[in-house]
This record gives sequence, structure tokens and C-alpha cells, in this order.
Amino acid sequence: MLALAVNYKAPRPWREKVASFASALERAFGPRLEAVVALPDPEDRLYDSNVLVVLAGPVTLEDHSRVASLTPEGVSPLVTSGDDMATLEAFLLAGGRELVRPREERGRARAEADAG
Repeated sequence: MLALAVNYKAPRPWREKVASFASALERAFGPRLEAVVALPDPEDRLYDSNVLVVLAGPVTLEDHSRVASLTPEGVSPLVTSGDDMATLEAFLLAGGRELVRPREERGRARAEADAG
């Protein structure tokens, strides 16, 4: 079963691009495709990506190459396995526009708050 998470407050062209990308991925990967999660805006980034592609089983270099060959302009996918719950949860939370900052930024922000 494929899960497709798209924020319907996102711009229509972005939603349509993600839906088309998800369809291409489903044709290419079949039942291995577990989820596609898009951030609300194509300019949003989490781990330098705006779309998460979740595949069942180990992710191979061939999987990355196949995803890259299907990726439309403006889409920057991150490919991971279904076991990577931390990344999936981060993308789902980012769908609410609360993007997780890199660990270094969080540490600096925490240190600045403690010092101030």
C-alpha cells in the first residue's frame, strides 16, 4: 500500500508535480514503494530534499539511480528505507512547515539560549 502525503495548502503545480512523480515511482518500484512525502513548498528543504521516497528493503545504488532518472525538475528527493522512521517522522512534521534544523544549528541555538 502506497502512502502519499501532500499538504493541500501547497501550491497546485507543486502538488501535481509530486503526484506525477509518485505515479512514476509506483510504476518503477511497484510494491517496494511504501511512501512519498512532499514538503509543503518546493523551496522548502529538509536534509537538502523536498520529497522523501520510502522503499521497502535495503536501498541500493541502483534504486538511487532509478529515482534520479524519474525525478522532474524542481524535485529534490531523499531515498530511504521503510526502517528509517526518524527521517519519515521528520518529513511528516515538516509537512506542518516546522522544518527540523541540522543538528549543528540546533546545538548552536541551544548554546546561545543557555548563554543569553
